[in-house]
Amino acid sequence: MELRPHVKSFLESISKIDSTPISNVMELRRHQMSRVIPVHQRPHVWHVEEISIPAHERAIPIRIYTPNAQPQLPLLLYFHGGGFCIGSLESHDVICRRLANELRWKVIAVDYRLAPENPFPAGVEDCYAVTKWCTENASYLNVNPSVIAVGGDSSGGNFATVVTLMARDRGGPSICKQVLISPNTDFYQSHIPTKYASYAECGSGYLTTERGISQFWSWYIQNADLARHPYVSPMQATDLTDLPPALIITAEYDPLRDEGEAYARRLDESGVPVRAIRFEGTIHGFLGIFSDQEEGKEALAAMKQFLTTSV
Repeated sequence: MELRPHVKSFLESISKIDSTPISNVMELRRHQMSRVIPVHQRPHVWHVEEISIPAHERAIPIRIYTPNAQPQLPLLLYFHGGGFCIGSLESHDVICRRLANELRWKVIAVDYRLAPENPFPAGVEDCYAVTKWCTENASYLNVNPSVIAVGGDSSGGNFATVVTLMARDRGGPSICKQVLISPNTDFYQSHIPTKYASYAECGSGYLTTERGISQFWSWYIQNADLARHPYVSPMQATDLTDLPPALIITAEYDPLRDEGEAYARRLDESGVPVRAIRFEGTIHGFLGIFSDQEEGKEALAAMKQFLTTSV
């Protein structure tokens, strides 16, 4: 379908995005933080707190969103997007608040290390470490250790599914489900135009560009020999069996659309229960940008249905 009217208006308002230099990651971070919604305008959550947990001889900050006082709440660990290089607890605070309120689950956001200062595997190892710690400390967190899911958007979607691979390969922790929103899944073949048509169709003019994705990957993967590593490109994994059920959400006008949907097919072929939903007429990052619009509300509803329904 054509771009939704509000999406078209948004893109017209930032039409210079394709010509904006992206060589300076610190400038990107400052630009992103300048667009963060003030705290008093964000959705209210019953209780929000920040703590740091020990891992890798360092402390990893996390933000815990608790929607109510009920004991033993299910838990969703949410890994923010941002091309492996930008994003923070603040940039995705509204998404996490909406998830906690909609799901009535506890949500934990992870302030993982960013590239290029900390390239692969630093960030995803942080996410795995937090997932493991939360399982081991379920009583302290007052969550149900048998209902712990992972999710994320864009590069955070990559981290979410890679954490499920790590958990399988390393003998735990137990993860019940995974939610992948417009995930990066295939660094190895994403630059091959004939592999994923969405790069040619949506690689410029729709906020997230092919050029930008390539730059972010180069900051995250500083050794090209790692391109086929399954913890970099899960599409290149030889074995995707025994992973938790997955919900994969894609957007019609997103360069990452095809690799996300291809990953859904790979999971299905591997016997993993999977549901793939494409949201028409919208762009990469729509859950955060258009959370008050129809597609944002529908995506949250789909996540709630998937996470709260038995497979």
